[in-house]
Amino acid sequence: MARDIPTEPEAVQKPKRVPPKAWKPGQSGNPAGTSKTPPEVRAFLREHSLIAAQVLVEVAQHGEEKNRVAAAKTLLDFSVSKPKEESDTNSATVVIEALAAALTGKT
Repeated sequence: MARDIPTEPEAVQKPKRVPPKAWKPGQSGNPAGTSKTPPEVRAFLREHSLIAAQVLVEVAQHGEEKNRVAAAKTLLDFSVSKPKEESDTNSATVVIEALAAALTGKT
């Protein structure tokens, strides 16, 4: 007795759902750019950011070499804007070299 066996189970053949507000190509899903981080989490992080910065400074001054570099880079990333032009790159390099010299005691 031969039975017709479907090639795909019916459970797999679900219709495709399109979100009610599908974005067009190139359109942002978050046009306002607001964070989806809950306000209480942002408040907690703001409250403790000074402590985190102090820890980074402590590590940059007294930590192991690899950790000192990482801490200094993190401090720079949050305190100095990233260069937009090649001329800005030279000034950022000077700042980084000065900080590296200060951290290693080579002035």
